[in-house]
Amino acid sequence: MMTSFPSRRLLLPRSRPSFLLRSTLPSSSPSLLRSLHSTPPQDPNLSPPPSPSRPSSSSFLSSLQDPALLRAKKLRRPPPPTAPSIPSYQTPDDWKAERFLSRAAKRIRYTFGGQIRDWTKATSKERRNSRIRTWVTTVILTWGTIKLVAILWEEMYGVEPVYTSGTYKTRIKLPTKEDPEHIREDVWKIVTRKRAEFLLKRREASVIYDRPGNPVKRCDTSALQSNEVMEDRSAEKILEGAEGDLCFFAVFDGHSGHKTSEFVSKTLLPTVNLALSTLHGGSFQSPFDPSPPRSFTSVASGVKKWLFDDGFTGTGGRRDFKAPEKVEVALKRAFEALDESIVWEPVRLLARLPLQSETDLSDPLSAILPALSGSCALLTYVDVAAQDLYVALAGDCRAVAGYWVEKEKKWRVEVLSEDQTGRNPKELARIQSEHPESEKNDVVRRGRILGGLEPSRAFGDARYKWPAELQPKLYEELLPPDHKRPRAPSPNLKTPPYVTARPEVTHRKLALGPEAANSSTGELRFLVMGTDGLFDRLSNEAIVGMLGQRLDQPYLTGKVLKKEIMEHVLTGGGAADGAGGFDGKRKMKKKDEEQEYFWYGRDENAATFLIRNSLAGGDEEAFLRLMSVKPPISRYQRDDTTVKVVFFGNEQPPPVTVLPEPAVLDKGEWREAIDPFRILRWGESQYRD
Repeated sequence: MMTSFPSRRLLLPRSRPSFLLRSTLPSSSPSLLRSLHSTPPQDPNLSPPPSPSRPSSSSFLSSLQDPALLRAKKLRRPPPPTAPSIPSYQTPDDWKAERFLSRAAKRIRYTFGGQIRDWTKATSKERRNSRIRTWVTTVILTWGTIKLVAILWEEMYGVEPVYTSGTYKTRIKLPTKEDPEHIREDVWKIVTRKRAEFLLKRREASVIYDRPGNPVKRCDTSALQSNEVMEDRSAEKILEGAEGDLCFFAVFDGHSGHKTSEFVSKTLLPTVNLALSTLHGGSFQSPFDPSPPRSFTSVASGVKKWLFDDGFTGTGGRRDFKAPEKVEVALKRAFEALDESIVWEPVRLLARLPLQSETDLSDPLSAILPALSGSCALLTYVDVAAQDLYVALAGDCRAVAGYWVEKEKKWRVEVLSEDQTGRNPKELARIQSEHPESEKNDVVRRGRILGGLEPSRAFGDARYKWPAELQPKLYEELLPPDHKRPRAPSPNLKTPPYVTARPEVTHRKLALGPEAANSSTGELRFLVMGTDGLFDRLSNEAIVGMLGQRLDQPYLTGKVLKKEIMEHVLTGGGAADGAGGFDGKRKMKKKDEEQEYFWYGRDENAATFLIRNSLAGGDEEAFLRLMSVKPPISRYQRDDTTVKVVFFGNEQPPPVTVLPEPAVLDKGEWREAIDPFRILRWGESQYRD
């Protein structure tokens, strides 16, 4: 098929005089005149040559060697005007080549803003600059495309914008060399309320129990992170039995890492059940998970040896489970046995290292890490058949019970534990009695064990339990070379151990029903278990008063005066801060003493309700400021906080009114967080930190 070219012939009659033709053409075109007179008529199917104004490829390239053009380019002057040459195309390919070069030059001119009219005539500097501009343009376009895709993806599947334009300045005392006053100032962007609600409610869950005859009706759990890695953990378990259920609830406050609290949260309840199993004739279900922690199997034999070595067997092989003193002994032995396995398993592994083969699957790192960090533990054990309530504490967590006294129409506060720190006179006397007289003034310094650890009882914390000369060997053999080494032992570490995991156990009879409510002590309605992050900011009376008001008036919404809440709480007769027990924390002003209001109607979960009001009460701006500070700086303003609220009674607690709010999470966020409004029925998967 013949290719057709655009017609560019000069439409001049053959009979026109030559002088007229000369007047229409440039003076430098005599060859064109001769060709016009001598060219015979062409076939109309063939296209004529292009217009004389378009230079040929040969003349275009040869013009680059023109001395006048080169001289002008060197002097950076415009080239002298030259007469246009009329190319003669012999074949259609010549025309195609010229057309391609012309379009390429036009594209270059359009791309670089007309700075370079012809790439072939550009200098080396102009070519280098053109390449640079090309690279820069490519990078900018690529970055813009990626940013646009990210924005569209976030709009469709991600979270909403996190920050507002507000800022929040913190002044935190940190030992920095740059600042001689050791004051560090940070400026944080204030998070939106939606983001703050997500951070507050992402770890909350509620479990409703419908077991016949079981007074435990509901358990609300919530946790707020402050460290870079959440160090708190929690656990719960109900064992169904023919004579009555056994209920276990526990919270764990980790320190110096999360390995100990994570391990103990998975192994303490099975260990306690192992200690109590023979007391109940083995009629209860085993709480062991289908796949228990790998390191727990290595300590099971040691646990059994500690639990059942002597003096713990009843007549006929069946325990007298109605004797509270037997249960207290079993709980204490379970705590001590588990801690013994955590602390001394690395030492036993060190002794076996020379005898291990290459096929040995033991992991030294997983064995020593739970011993290096530490964890306090608070366990509540409810024996439904015997109507007994036991609270075992090792550390500075706290359990607070709320009793309704019908005669007074008020709530009574009772704390079922004592903070076990170096500031507790009982703990100070116990520690001093366990060590030589020469160490009397060194075992506890500034309210801390050897001046470092605040709780006097905890799992792990092996640096306070291992001999000083043994610790470097364990670190050298069991820790990888690139792993961070623990601090050197204290120079006052002479006769370890200085820390124990043996708990203090409190026993109470379950006071339930109208008869108990009409008594002077009242009816048990709820039990609050929390880590020290909650009780550092709220008093025991404020906690019981808020939850009591929530049960009495579930329709309350908005801000409620603290004064009105505290009018319904009996003063004295129970726990720390004027209600009995001992507050072993450093004496500081509770945050609720500065708050005039508390928020109601924003949380269906009672544990989240307490954490919210512990942060800032009814001050919305202060709440957003505290939630804006990220780990690890947030640790200097608030601690990791875990709370469990267990409700007792014959009926479920009344549902509370919750104000309608915008969705806390959007689309993709639901996949990475726990649904904060879910209510689990018994038998469904329970929440676990």
